[in-house]
Parts: sequence; structure tokens; C-alpha cells
Amino acid sequence: MHSSTPDRNPGRAFFHSGVRVPAIRYHPPMPSPEPNPFPRARPPASPLTLADLTADLVWPALCRAGHIALRPSRIGMALVFVVGLMLLLGLSDRLDSDPNGNALETVATVLRLDSAAAAISPGEPGERIGRQLFNSLVAEPGVFFRKNPWAALIAFPLIVLWTALAGGAICRSAACDVGQSVGIDWPAAVGFALSRWRSLLLALIGPLLMVWAITLAMAIAGWALFSLPVLNLIGGFAWPLFLFGGGVCAIVMLAFVVGWPLLIPSVACEGTDAVDALQHAYSFVFARPLRLAVYLAILLAQFVLLGGVVLLICWLSVHIARTCALQWSGVRGVEVLGSLPRHGGIPTPNDIAGTARGAHWLASLWTLLPAVGLPLAFIVSYIWSGSTVLYLAMRRIVDGQDMHEIWMPGMVEGTQAQAGAPTSSPAPSSIADAPASPKPEAVSDNGPADET
Repeated sequence: MHSSTPDRNPGRAFFHSGVRVPAIRYHPPMPSPEPNPFPRARPPASPLTLADLTADLVWPALCRAGHIALRPSRIGMALVFVVGLMLLLGLSDRLDSDPNGNALETVATVLRLDSAAAAISPGEPGERIGRQLFNSLVAEPGVFFRKNPWAALIAFPLIVLWTALAGGAICRSAACDVGQSVGIDWPAAVGFALSRWRSLLLALIGPLLMVWAITLAMAIAGWALFSLPVLNLIGGFAWPLFLFGGGVCAIVMLAFVVGWPLLIPSVACEGTDAVDALQHAYSFVFARPLRLAVYLAILLAQFVLLGGVVLLICWLSVHIARTCALQWSGVRGVEVLGSLPRHGGIPTPNDIAGTARGAHWLASLWTLLPAVGLPLAFIVSYIWSGSTVLYLAMRRIVDGQDMHEIWMPGMVEGTQAQAGAPTSSPAPSSIADAPASPKPEAVSDNGPADET
């Protein structure tokens, strides 16, 4: 007889029947973690800059030439060079047979600006340029030496040495600024130029000395072989040697005209001798001539724009000072400031007497600084600073060497290796001389290696 009382454990029948029911346990919900009172701030995303976009490009580095050239230390060294050059040109005029010559006329004659403009005129440009190139580098120096031997033997070497030293100092200062991003004082730059004066001098004048030696040898051989009836047959057979010498001179002259800005920076950046400097510079010219032409065009365009701004500032400085000083000074002020120099020279009118004459001379002397000195100093500083950036850019393209790598004291000359560092460990003569193997250290796992 079954009881009517309900069973309180309905699973007991299944338990007794051999079926085991798993126990159901109650798990209370886990409490939510408390918020971190010191949350880690996520670093802000860096904005995309122009430097990031141009990091792998080379030509934007050329745009720094103007900024580098305008540094006060380089402008000061360039200004000292301009003053010294004027003094040396004055010495050349004293030694010259023409007593009416002056320094500015000598510079214009050397640069041959009028002939250079005629060289690119229409009508057989190749012949015109070639003839002018030969006249400027070979014929005219020979005529100058015959007419003015003392000036050629005394003043010309001093001018070349002075130019090499000034260029070496400015290029070294610019190289440290571009390569190491550090500015060196002008005494350190001048000290470097003085310690490398032979390399700088031969690097600057070496190609011309080679051309002059070859042309002189051909002139002597031509006099010996073509002036006598019998020897002229030998000269006819030897004529290919003359053609070979002319070809060598042509290549050297063209490379010098295009690549002369790379000669001095090669010594300043690599700390090498003149032979290596010539090899570096000429290899860049022949390896990438089109790239060199494009880089030169970029530097020239920058020079025109920045040079116009510099000339405008210098002219306004003189104009504003003169206009304001003459505002209420009357006739006496006009006597002193009425004819200040604008392009060079210190003219002193004969009708000025007394203290006005001395005041006019002093004012004219000070006016030469912004009117002539600073523009010329900027030109000199820009030429050598731009040449340094150009050399580093061409080295990056041709050799694949980073622009920040320059020779520093303590390195082997011409390399980036540390002086005194052993290149390889010598083999031990015996087992006892062999260095003991280091004790094994504990290996720690710091995560996956960085493969970038």
C-alpha cells in the first residue's frame, strides 16, 4: 500500500536504481574588479611631419645650405677671407706692370664674366665654350705669367693658399654642422685647415697643375719635333700622343669646372690627402653627372633667392641710415654723407675740407661693410657651405654612405675607423696563451628579438 505522502527527494528512486545524479553546486557571481585609480596614459600619436616624409630623400638636405651659410661664425670667416683677398690682389697690382690696375678689375679679369656670357651665345656653342675654357685655364694664365712674372710667382700662390685655407675652415665648420649636428668654433675650424694646408692646396690647384704640365710638355715636344725638316716625320708618327694628351687635358678641365666645389669638402669631410680628394670628387662627377647637375641647379636657385634677400637687407640698411641722418643735418651733412660708396672704393671729393673730410672717409669706410663686405662674405660662405652639403649628398648617392658620417679626430684618415683599434685578434701561440672562455651566464628570456 502506497502512502499518499509525497517523496521529498524525487532523485532517490534513481539513486537506488543505480543512476547517479551529479550534484549541482551554486557559484555566486564574481564581483567586478575595482577601477585602477592610476590608469596608464596612452601616448599620443605623433603627427606626421615634413621631416618624416623627406627622411629618405637626399635633395631636401641641399635646402639647408642657405641656413648653414648664414651662421655668424662662417660669415665672419668669409669676411676675413674677403679682406685678405683684397689685400693680396692689391699686392698683385703693386707687382703688376700696369700701375692703373685695381683689385676689382683683377677679379673681373680672372672671372672673365664678359667672355663667359659670350661663350654661351648662339652659334657653334661647343666650339665657343671649348675655346673659352682653354683660354681661361691655359692660355690666359700663360700670358699673365709672361707679362707679370713677379705677380705670378708671389701673389698668385698666396691667393690660392689663402683661398684653400678659408675654404677648408668654412667647409669643416659646415661639415660638423651637417654631419654631427654640432657647431665648432672658428679657432677649431681654422686649426683644422692649417693642419691640412698641403692637402687643401693640392686638391684645389692639383688639376690645373696637371693640365699645365701636360700642355707645357706638348709645347716643348712640338717645338722639338715640328721645327726641323727631318724630325717632323717623327712628330707625325707621334701625333696620336699629342691627341691623347689633349684628350686627357679636356677631361680634366671639364671635370674641374664642374666638380671643383667637391675638392675642398672632400678633405674637410674625409680628413684625407689631395690624391684621395681628387679621386672622390672626380668619381662623383663621372658616376652621376645628371644628378650632380640637378643638385647644382637646386643650390643655384636657392642662392639667387637668398642672395636677393641679403642684398635687399644690406641696401636698405645703408639707405635708411643715410636718409635718417640727412633728415635735419643740412648742407654739412650732405658733404659728409652725400657720396657714400655703394659698390666699392672710398671716394673723397676734393671740395670737402676740414673735419668733414675725415668724417666722410670714416663713414665711407664703415659703409663698405654692409655695401660690399657682407654681400661678398655671404657669397663666399654660401659657396663653401653649399659645396659641403653637395659633397655629402653626392657621396650618399654614389657610395651609399650616410651624410652624418664625417671624419673626426681619433679616426684613421680617410676612413671611419677608430685610430688604434685592432682590426683582428692575433692567433695564440699556445694553448696557455689562449684567452679563457667566459663562464656561462644564465639565459633570460626577454621576449622575441627585434628584427627591424
